[in-house]
Amino acid sequence: PTGFTFTCTTIFINQVPSIPDNSSALFLEKRNYGEMKLEFLAEGKIHVEDSNHSIDGHSLQYSQEKNQCTIKGTPHMPVRITQQEFVGGPRNEMQAGTIKINLETMEFSSDEIMLDGAF
Repeated sequence: PTGFTFTCTTIFINQVPSIPDNSSALFLEKRNYGEMKLEFLAEGKIHVEDSNHSIDGHSLQYSQEKNQCTIKGTPHMPVRITQQEFVGGPRNEMQAGTIKINLETMEFSSDEIMLDGAF
């Protein structure tokens, strides 16, 4: 089974209409926005964990429309992502001020990456 735990101090959840790329003024005027998409902002001691990964940071912003997750740290607490391929195996860690994850491709982008092991 796949699953994860998610903890934070505060979470704000919004459901917003998606607007197609080919939208026109007439299309928008009729309020024909399309399906609703989920967005949320979590703040304060973010911790996300599954069987192989953990993420710690100060805030996490998710957009279903963009299929993207952005995790931000603070000057005293950078974002930390830890990966362990199997229980008891070696742990690889990445730290940065901000980490963006494209959830479709699982590509990471960041500023000032500090690596511990080959992530």
